[in-house]
Amino acid sequence: MSKTKNSGLEGFLKRASETTSSKEDVAESFMNAHDYIQRSYYVNHPNFDLGQCGQVNDTILMSLANSILRKNLLVKGNYGLGKTTTSEAVSSLIYQLPVEFVDKGMLQGNPFLTEEKIFGRVDLSKINRGEGEDVLFSLFSQTPSAKIVDEINRIPPQTQNSLLKAVETGQFGYLDRFVISPMGKAPFFATTNYDDIGNTEMSPPLLDRFDASVDVSQPLWLGNYIMGEPNLSGLRDDERRALMELRTATNRLIEASPDKADEILKESRKYAFEIAGTPDIKEQRTKISNYELSERLQEIFSDPPLSYQSKLEKCASIQREFNEQIRGIGVGNGKLKVLETIGKNQPFNENSQVYWNVFFDHINCIPKRPGDEMSNHDEQYPVGKIENELSVRPRIRGKEFAGLISYLKGEDSISTETVQQVLPYLISHRAAFSDNLEADASDDLTNSLSMRNAKHIIREFTEDVYGPNKEDFSRIYGSMNVPEQTASAYADHTEPSIREFAKRFRAREE
Repeated sequence: MSKTKNSGLEGFLKRASETTSSKEDVAESFMNAHDYIQRSYYVNHPNFDLGQCGQVNDTILMSLANSILRKNLLVKGNYGLGKTTTSEAVSSLIYQLPVEFVDKGMLQGNPFLTEEKIFGRVDLSKINRGEGEDVLFSLFSQTPSAKIVDEINRIPPQTQNSLLKAVETGQFGYLDRFVISPMGKAPFFATTNYDDIGNTEMSPPLLDRFDASVDVSQPLWLGNYIMGEPNLSGLRDDERRALMELRTATNRLIEASPDKADEILKESRKYAFEIAGTPDIKEQRTKISNYELSERLQEIFSDPPLSYQSKLEKCASIQREFNEQIRGIGVGNGKLKVLETIGKNQPFNENSQVYWNVFFDHINCIPKRPGDEMSNHDEQYPVGKIENELSVRPRIRGKEFAGLISYLKGEDSISTETVQQVLPYLISHRAAFSDNLEADASDDLTNSLSMRNAKHIIREFTEDVYGPNKEDFSRIYGSMNVPEQTASAYADHTEPSIREFAKRFRAREE
């Protein structure tokens, strides 16, 4: 402590010790949002261990984390499994906007999508009046929430390229005009279906702009729940009889008063779910629905004379109004700030930091460019089973996903276990896996092959590379300031990434 005697550190630590932490309250707020989506929009497997928060679903977890951290998430899977609706529900809760308005601001991918349809178009009426050139920006560009692109792999390659800068920076520009989100970089969601005749391949540079990816899957136990009907098989005989009596009465009332059919059905549904003792999924969904507020927001953002700043101020007033509606299931702005800031600043512990760096150094230790050949003996290692180099983006940006998940798990620093949980979501969409790689049968078969391959690679790396050489790796990263020791001590090591590491240090000396 003597080194920092006059630095103010002691006072900083004292302030922290006197502060009442709200960690459980912040985690509870996050879980309220997760559980609402799980019950109402994306019924699926709880397949991710979130420590003190219990078992959660990875699609909902990564979607919420992506919005909080303002990153880019690729949501993959077959048609009709809830990719888009989950992204919309998350954006509604995090940014306090009615789900109908979020849906209106979504970009629908198709082969005829142009830059004008994505970003905006020239205001011809102004030009005709001789008032100069101006741009009418799209609702997609202007919406102060997550940017959602549905079926991005239906967009032609040349148009995909125009999205690169927007995905990377959050700036939406057309001609020499720009719309910049008030939150800075806006979170970005893109859904993609598995390959079929209507899809185009996403370019590697665009894929690399997505910080993480997640696969949706078909749950095995949907039953009547997803159809919004009570589950008869779980009821007692008297409850089933009561439901049948209610349905007969409902039909009679509708026959007598067809003009009141909607009212009658709404009242009948309420009684039906009271009898069944289960929540009504349609009723649950109304918690983030508000057509009237959505219409007002659309009018604001489609008003050409209004400056963008004025539009945002009017929007903020409606967001505060909507925030009252989602109280108890939304994540308040104060807690959002806590989750974002701590997620971005949660530190590694010593072991997890070494593991994180070793994993990416191992995967990239042999140059993998078109035309280069890797020596055959390296195929026994994970480095030989990924055929492309990974950029620095997953190493830098992926750490924030690990940090947020570590905090929610109740950890004081990012553990190696948390790193192993997060890595598959960072590499499955970026890595080109070798054809001879076969994921273990023990992997969850509801995941895509790329996700199973990613999990296999990480498990193999942990067991065959990191585990046996853990002490050597720790010594290497501890001696990076004295490269001559590393070069001489590890030049003939059996593990290729250690050998390559030593070779590069030796080259630096020469």
